[in-house]
Amino acid sequence: MISEFDLHQIVLKILIILDNYIQFSGDNFMKTLFDKTKISEMELKNRFIRSAIWEELADEKGHVTAELIKHYMELAKGGVSTIITGFSSILEFDKPTNNMNGMYDDVFIDEYNGLTTVVHEYNTNIIMQIVHGGPKWGPSAVEHLITKTTPKEMNTEDIKEVVQAFGDAAFRVKEAGFDGVQLHVAHGFLLSMFLNPYYNRRKDDYGGSIDNRAKIV
Repeated sequence: MISEFDLHQIVLKILIILDNYIQFSGDNFMKTLFDKTKISEMELKNRFIRSAIWEELADEKGHVTAELIKHYMELAKGGVSTIITGFSSILEFDKPTNNMNGMYDDVFIDEYNGLTTVVHEYNTNIIMQIVHGGPKWGPSAVEHLITKTTPKEMNTEDIKEVVQAFGDAAFRVKEAGFDGVQLHVAHGFLLSMFLNPYYNRRKDDYGGSIDNRAKIV
């Protein structure tokens, strides 16, 4: 079975061929994939960004493992400018899947700092994606179309707790040496449920208009 690292190498070679064709054809209006660029103050050595994928390589509590470090090191070796990690839990009780990364406690800061240090040795940025899965909590008590579970409708204090948990996790991400943080607001997890009027049937400040539904984000 082909490894993710080998697959990246194949894709890079194909893109180099395409990039050379674009330059040869005289399409100067098109920036090349290999040009340097910046996102705010973060410098990118090229325009390849590895999107978030659930690796299933952390331990059962979300701690760093040797396999996880090796995985990101190989991605960095492959030449991408920036890696976005698989989703990481912000609350210990909320884990939408097994062996996902954790950032719900200060204990994770030092060990994930070791991971970012390895990635940075290859002049590669790394951004951590954080998530609240929402299988137990939701904007309204509406059965989830995929999981078939009916969450508890969150009250205002629950919402404040989640907002605080995202903020605390983001601070730990920064302390651990990551170059950025990405909020997971898709795939039927909690934040996307608030945005979706099918799941969000609230009558308070967190429901109704799109501005209200997006307030938690």
